[in-house]
Amino acid sequence: MARRPGTGQAEQVVLLELPIAGPLPQLRINGIMEGLRKELPSIAAIPVRRLDGRGDFDHILEVVRRFLRRSPLKRTLIGAVNDMCALAALRAFEEAGGGQHCAVMARTRFTRLRHELRRPGTRRLARWLTFRSATETS
Repeated sequence: MARRPGTGQAEQVVLLELPIAGPLPQLRINGIMEGLRKELPSIAAIPVRRLDGRGDFDHILEVVRRFLRRSPLKRTLIGAVNDMCALAALRAFEEAGGGQHCAVMARTRFTRLRHELRRPGTRRLARWLTFRSATETS
């Protein structure tokens, strides 16, 4: 979505954060934004929405659903603090008929999310692994 020819530019960035967890998870979100700024300098002109990603899958799913009910469907880059947030955001966009309007970046540790990345047509754009999980076989 972001840099492929003919796919258009992102119209907004949604960050699923976890403020209650402290500064370390916030560094993940900061890293996502720094990477976007480096690769897509025009991202500075795009609105950024910050949502609280705390809770279980159903709670996060509801947070993103609520956001989508209040905001018109736009081409969206989603930065998620963890895998649960990423998967919930994907599901909420798909339910709203916006599965093709989003791309998700998140840290991957769980097999469930690696399967999502391999799913044909997924909007999961990027993943990164911790050093420990980089040695796992997928």
